[in-house]
Amino acid sequence: MKKTLLFIGMLAVILTACQKEAIVNFSYVTENRYDYDLDAPYVLLSTVNLSVNAVSYMWELKGPYGDVLESYSESPSFMCYQTGDYELRLYAYSKNGDYKVEAKHIYINPSNGGGGGGGTDPIDPPYTPTNFTITWLRLENIPMLDANNGSWDTGLFGGGDPDIYFKIYNANNQVVYTSNSVEDVSSSDLPHTWTGVNTTLSYSANEHYIKFYDKDGDLDSDDLMAGCILNPSHLTYGTSSFTWVASDYSVRFVIGLSW
Repeated sequence: MKKTLLFIGMLAVILTACQKEAIVNFSYVTENRYDYDLDAPYVLLSTVNLSVNAVSYMWELKGPYGDVLESYSESPSFMCYQTGDYELRLYAYSKNGDYKVEAKHIYINPSNGGGGGGGTDPIDPPYTPTNFTITWLRLENIPMLDANNGSWDTGLFGGGDPDIYFKIYNANNQVVYTSNSVEDVSSSDLPHTWTGVNTTLSYSANEHYIKFYDKDGDLDSDDLMAGCILNPSHLTYGTSSFTWVASDYSVRFVIGLSW
């Protein structure tokens, strides 16, 4: 019996040792290209994954205006139309679920052929859209407690998890879309996606607004949980989504786009 237990213990040690931590490492290359469909230059950013002991990956490319592209491929490529500083992150996951992350900062200028800076001043894309349409919204993170660390649901019907909905305001501060509310939302219920938004906004306007509320019913006023300014100029023409992240990372949501 003792020998059996000893063997099992040694086997556990061997299996644990085999589950090595991931070592994250990557490089990248840039290539100047031209998109004839959009009539605009761009830089193709191609990654080279050099990580070891990893079983899965997540890439995040944060653009100059805060938009984030994601990929779960081993060595993806990204099309970069905006001039400015990008942050490229690679998360490498080991078998036991732990991960390591590496980040690189890259300056990209599509007008002069890629990263590294220098060259001529950036040029504006030759085509500027008139409108854009928000097709869906996915809420990934939002504070579940108010500024006083109390429940959003106060007053006569207090104590429960928030019933979350959102409104889209145009540049004139007029409500142009109100979603349905999702009842008793907790952190484990996120992300949540609202489909069928299909709200068209002016691209030439300076800013629009998206605000999230806790619906409290007829006797209590609805609470403003979070809000953001959506600047159309920060949206890359032709992309299918845009990620907005608060400076303190307390709020994160993604909108689907059509042009």
